[in-house]
Amino acid sequence: MDLSILVHYWPTLLGGFKLTVFCWVLGTVFSMVLGLIISLAQRYGPRPFGWLLRAYIEVIRGTPFLVQLFVLYYGGPLLGLRLDALPAGILGLTVYGSPYFAEIFRAG
Repeated sequence: MDLSILVHYWPTLLGGFKLTVFCWVLGTVFSMVLGLIISLAQRYGPRPFGWLLRAYIEVIRGTPFLVQLFVLYYGGPLLGLRLDALPAGILGLTVYGSPYFAEIFRAG
């Protein structure tokens, strides 16, 4: 096994790792905030609004994450939403994680 390739590309791999952790941290923080808002709105908002939020939670939790990212990144421009890869990743993680956090907050 030739480790010289790893040594040669180490700075690039480290930069990618830092970007991945940055995207993960922001996505987690934003999804926690959005999940809290969703759970509070579902609990204390009007009943029809709660039904819409329940539908959002079930649809997002029932759809694979990769499909959501493809729809956001490639389908977004059809709706006028053009995002670079990093904001699309952060938004995708936020949208995907928020129903899970909403259910955690609701159960608590």
